[in-house]
Amino acid sequence: MKLNKILKNNFAGLNPYKPGKGKDKLTEEYDIAKPIKLASNENPYGTSSNVKKRIKAELKRLKEYPESTAAPLREELADFYNLSTDKLVIGNGSDELIGLLVEIFGADQGEIIYPDPSFIKYEVYVNLKKCQGRPVPLDNNYGIDLPAMLAEINDKTRLIFICDPNNPTGTLLSAAEIKDFLAEVPDDILVVLDQAYHEYVNDPNYFSAVPELDNWDNLFVLRTFSKAYGLAGLRVGYGIGHPAVIHYLTQIKDTFNSNRMAQVAACAALKDQLHIEKSSRRNQEEKEFLYTQLKERGLDYIPTQGNFIMIKIPFPSQKVVRFLEKEGIIVKPGAALGVKKTIRATIGSRADNKALLSALDKFLRKNNLAVSN
Repeated sequence: MKLNKILKNNFAGLNPYKPGKGKDKLTEEYDIAKPIKLASNENPYGTSSNVKKRIKAELKRLKEYPESTAAPLREELADFYNLSTDKLVIGNGSDELIGLLVEIFGADQGEIIYPDPSFIKYEVYVNLKKCQGRPVPLDNNYGIDLPAMLAEINDKTRLIFICDPNNPTGTLLSAAEIKDFLAEVPDDILVVLDQAYHEYVNDPNYFSAVPELDNWDNLFVLRTFSKAYGLAGLRVGYGIGHPAVIHYLTQIKDTFNSNRMAQVAACAALKDQLHIEKSSRRNQEEKEFLYTQLKERGLDYIPTQGNFIMIKIPFPSQKVVRFLEKEGIIVKPGAALGVKKTIRATIGSRADNKALLSALDKFLRKNNLAVSN
């Protein structure tokens, strides 16, 4: 194919995002009736029951385009956060907004700073849009190194991504650390605080950001309905920031980027905060359960503030992942995420977590590692 040379050149250096393996694929490969997916940090308890009712009522309008700026959802979010709608933009997942921010601020050789390892879409979009990226390694405790990021700032820097809690490590920055960082960043550089796991955080030192947005015109917050709200299949993310940034994002986003079902589902999900509270509480309970069980097995882990955990295993991560898949458990290999000899597992329900631990026990025994539980 003659076009192949052009395509290869345009995609040179691109490290594409590799989503977790789906349940259907595992069933097909290993004839497993009910695989457990713990690779994509989805909410194991699903979404609010109100969502299904709202979607059903909206089905009669499928032939109609959605509201292009998702005004009803922006109004609901504005009421929820007590801010004006001109500070909000809706994305087809927060991924879309990340790509648009890179496109806007990375133009004309603008440089973009991001932690590494972190959410891989920062690097993917930087490379895809031929921008100048400056990845900054994490510190020795798997946390984002803000002083090192400050040291990378130069007169070409236009954008900085901070994932908090960081994915894949689950580590959290304190409010004091972030505020000190913002005080040092020139106000002509946009700082994007990606808080996809906001609803799961229970650390009192967490920087919730939105109530203090007026203190920094160059702070932009990303959040999503894909995690705690259980709407990963509908792709709804949103950004909160200065109206000027929102204006330009709105100008270049796809006209109907957020579909009709997604908009009404997000509105319904937002109104059911009891579901969010229950999901967060159960996540905390299961996290503590996993901490205890992993310690009993002599397995180390990275303490997390998300709904996922990185488990350290003294073997290549792909070997562990392949074994677990044959046992019906889908997790993410740490090597693919930048942390060798680890696996990242979603914190599931008690049944999910017991199944994961049972499969890990089999792996440990097979490889002559003690299981002390």
